[in-house]
Amino acid sequence: METCQIGAVHDLFRYPVKFMQRERLHAVDIDAHGTGGDRTYAPSDLNGRFATSKKWLTMAGLTAPSK
Repeated sequence: METCQIGAVHDLFRYPVKFMQRERLHAVDIDAHGTGGDRTYAPSDLNGRFATSKKWLTMAGLTAPSK
């Protein structure tokens, strides 16, 4: 089977918490569910509704702690 390169990866990023700042990765495992640790968490309000950057603008600039 012949292969053909269609692109190259220059940078890897993931977003551990939905809509918070990204973190740069040097390597990543990808499986059927996507990138490990990407959008693993999503903040919600007291009614259980998931937060969005439109509703919680102050959180858009926060970063998640690295492991």
